[in-house]
Amino acid sequence: MPFGERRWPLGGEAGDEVDVQTTADVEVCERWIRDFRESGRDCVGLDIEWKANTVKGQRPEPVATLQLATETSALVLQVLYFRPGECAGLRDLLADETVLKLGVGIKGDLLKLLKDCNLHCAGGLDLSKHFKSTLGLRIKEEIGLKRLAKFVLGFDLDKPKMVSRSDWSTSSLDEAQIKYAALDAVVACKIFQRLRSCDDFARSAISLRTNYYLRKSFASRKLKQQGWSKRLLVFGCVFLLIWSPSLVLAGFMTPNQVQRDVVCAFWGLCSLLKTVQLWGTEMCKYDKPLSSYVKPDAQELFQGVLTGTALTGLFYLALWFFGFGTIAPSRVGGGAGVLRAAGLGILSGFTKELLFRGVVQKELERDLKPDGKAALVLGLIFASAHLSPHGFVGLALLSLCLSEGKKAFGGSLSYSIGLHSSLVATTMLGSSAYVQTYPAPVWLVGSSGQSPLFLEGALGIALLSVLRLGLQNKKRRKKRRAKKKR
Repeated sequence: MPFGERRWPLGGEAGDEVDVQTTADVEVCERWIRDFRESGRDCVGLDIEWKANTVKGQRPEPVATLQLATETSALVLQVLYFRPGECAGLRDLLADETVLKLGVGIKGDLLKLLKDCNLHCAGGLDLSKHFKSTLGLRIKEEIGLKRLAKFVLGFDLDKPKMVSRSDWSTSSLDEAQIKYAALDAVVACKIFQRLRSCDDFARSAISLRTNYYLRKSFASRKLKQQGWSKRLLVFGCVFLLIWSPSLVLAGFMTPNQVQRDVVCAFWGLCSLLKTVQLWGTEMCKYDKPLSSYVKPDAQELFQGVLTGTALTGLFYLALWFFGFGTIAPSRVGGGAGVLRAAGLGILSGFTKELLFRGVVQKELERDLKPDGKAALVLGLIFASAHLSPHGFVGLALLSLCLSEGKKAFGGSLSYSIGLHSSLVATTMLGSSAYVQTYPAPVWLVGSSGQSPLFLEGALGIALLSVLRLGLQNKKRRKKRRAKKKR
């Protein structure tokens, strides 16, 4: 059924539900408007949607849906499938100056209704202007509905771009479209009613919340204008600010050094996740920052794990083949040793990739074009951060491989996390199980030859170079396939 009646909870306010009717039937429209008139209300939330243009300079599509709403009820009219001019109740309601039509940028919506549907509208009230005048805010910029919902109602209104730019001309709107359309009009009505009914104390609370979010938004805009080094410095300061209390609390909680280290490490992980969440929300406008940075994909993660395991396996296989050493599995420490290595590998791979390939690389790419330049600078930062002079070249090359992996898999960090995690875990296991039978050249395996290190010698660097070439080739093949599809 393309049309019907549904009920949804309004996000952010438990138990607050909205009855939504989707229709192209004149009788249903007349009935909803009659109920609205009988309720004695003097305002209605109003919004419109139309199919987004896909070609630059294309003539705007006509209005596809018209939404009318109170705080608890919404009507989504699919005006492409009936003649709104034939609905006398709708014409009278829109032309009635005594009934306020609420929305952000409402003037443009009312003009488009007149142009596309020949519906004369009166009584429009722009909520952005009304909000600023009510609170005495002296700012020129328009405050959108999403921010008004945050300031006045205190909850996040979900407005995904993939829904807003979807095909609104279809007769069978999906659930996401109907919910998106209805809640916009409902929230507009709720914002107006909250501003109308709040006392001085509530108005002061709204003003404080608004000033806080506006100052934070202003600060993030100013920060975006700074260079990447200053932005990353601020990111580091925010992380340290969140993490530093653990240094004091750990000392009070336990006298044991190991336990203190565990507390600080766990707090550090939580601090990093929180900092990334704040950064993604403010600087990148992500609704779900962690998911947006990582773009999780189980298959790509598995491919990364296989690649890292294969690289380490080839490294130790070459050492065995040339008679430098062998692997003694009994030295790993059984299942506990494997679990310890796997846990440390996952922790190291996830946190470092989220930080370096997620946050740092994105900030570098804002300023450094082309992307290859950003990847090169990131490689130097990544290698320097590990404080390992002997492994500097290998670490920088590993970073380039991880960045290539991100590009080759469409910006997802899943492959890079899998590759990084498995390299850390299998290298730990290999170092524990390796038994030297003949000293290997330091230039070949790094260290002193007693315990070969994957990233310090020519052998590991050669394997990483081959991997990078393979990832670059994969990226080129992917681009060619995309061009053929066009």
